[in-house]
Amino acid sequence: MSLQTLQFGIEAIERGSIAEGVRLIKIALDSPDLPSNLRAIAHLWLAETQDDPNYKRKCYSDALNADPQCEEASKRLSALLTVALPPAPDFTPTDSQPLPPAPPT
Repeated sequence: MSLQTLQFGIEAIERGSIAEGVRLIKIALDSPDLPSNLRAIAHLWLAETQDDPNYKRKCYSDALNADPQCEEASKRLSALLTVALPPAPDFTPTDSQPLPPAPPT
């Protein structure tokens, strides 16, 4: 039954009924008999229902918690976290600019 509910939720999202799709996917996730790989897929679908990066991060993390082998969740979480990185410092040593001292060991 939980697999069918998940499928109905995904279909609802694909039709544009986001709220109904989210509701059905959450019902499927409440079912203890939903396998871990499908649980991860459910979280991936939930992530795509909102643009909020914090919500997506939580959904991707939940997907990895459900199925640590889920490569798609890992890729998406990694890409999301990479986008949030600050830019690298612009430091190019020149002859007139000495390198900073090495930290003490």
